[in-house]
Amino acid sequence: MDNKPDQAARLLNDEFFQYVVKLQQELYISNILNSSDTDIEQRERSFLKYQVVQELLASIQSIAVQKTIDQKRRKFF
Repeated sequence: MDNKPDQAARLLNDEFFQYVVKLQQELYISNILNSSDTDIEQRERSFLKYQVVQELLASIQSIAVQKTIDQKRRKFF
């Protein structure tokens, strides 16, 4: 069984995952850009959803590099 950093790295490199993430990001940006001037709530919701995608990616990336961080930490001490 693979460890979590390897699974995270594979997920980040997966073409379909990258496609879905990009599709969602573009959807939220499109919603923001195409909203009416008065529809502040829609822009705020879309921006929040965009941020959630970014935070999810950041979490997966931090898991993916954890092995490298641990190895460097062991070398340091």
